[in-house]
Amino acid sequence: MDFIDDANKTLGYTVLEGNTGYPYFKVAYKFVPGATAFTTDATWTGTYIPVGDIGPPEYVKQIAIQVMKALVNAAKDNQLAQNRLLVTQADAGAERSA
Repeated sequence: MDFIDDANKTLGYTVLEGNTGYPYFKVAYKFVPGATAFTTDATWTGTYIPVGDIGPPEYVKQIAIQVMKALVNAAKDNQLAQNRLLVTQADAGAERSA
C-alpha cells in the first residue's frame, strides 16, 4: 500500500512484481459521496507502462471490478448488521419501559 489518505478518501498501491508485461503498474481508488443519500461513488485508476504493444491489462480491470463488488457487498452486509443492532436496541429499550 503506497498511500492511504483519509481526508481525500483515497488509497493506492504499486504492483512491484508478477507481470513482466507491465514493469510499472500503479493503482488508486477514490471514494466520494454519491448523488443520493447513503451512497458512494468510487473511481479506480490504473497507471501502467506496457512492454511493447501488449496493450491495456484487461484482466487487472476485471480484478478491480471484483474488488469493488466485494466492497459493495461488505457495505451492504455492514448496513444490515447495523440495522439489526438498532432494531435489537430499540426492542430492548421497549422491554425495559414496559
